[in-house]
Amino acid sequence: MRLTHLIVLGSLATTASATEYVFQDFFVLKHPTGVAWNNTQLDVKLGKFASSFTPTLTNYSSWDVNFVTQTAGYYVGLSGGGPEFSTSLTLADNINFAVNDQLWLLVQTPSNYVGTKETALFTDTAWRIVANSPTSVVTNFFQFNNTTTATFGLIDFAASTSGTVTVAAIPEPSTYGLGAGLVALAAVAVHRRRKKSA
Repeated sequence: MRLTHLIVLGSLATTASATEYVFQDFFVLKHPTGVAWNNTQLDVKLGKFASSFTPTLTNYSSWDVNFVTQTAGYYVGLSGGGPEFSTSLTLADNINFAVNDQLWLLVQTPSNYVGTKETALFTDTAWRIVANSPTSVVTNFFQFNNTTTATFGLIDFAASTSGTVTVAAIPEPSTYGLGAGLVALAAVAVHRRRKKSA
């Protein structure tokens, strides 16, 4: 019985102090064609990229493994009761997220989406990590504002609209190396075949 009480007290102590970062806004999200996202729920994450990683559309396939976050939130269009962006991040300490780290809002088509992949990546100078309170739960609310920028995609604060960009199927640099190796191997095979026939 005592062990149970200690576990309960220990879990209360660990959740008694935390910092929550909540992003919620009601901007319309559009495809690159200008048509609003409507029937598909997109994944939305609040977090940061690994310090040695710079996101580009060329390395898009590596974004997820280099994006530090927790669970994904969502974007829903008008048919889903939106438009609405909603996601959050709860930190019990400043170990993985240091004070003043820049936060990013990553929007992606879900992995089971049938169609061309699309993404958007937003940030704002105000979206920063603060020092965790040792004694209470503190909630920071974020929204789009006139200083929000789109690294990929579109943000129009005055019109309350945002947009995604298409992610082309661009091979990673390692894929080029593999392709070059296969071409070289094929050239050797052709050369040997010609040599045998001569």
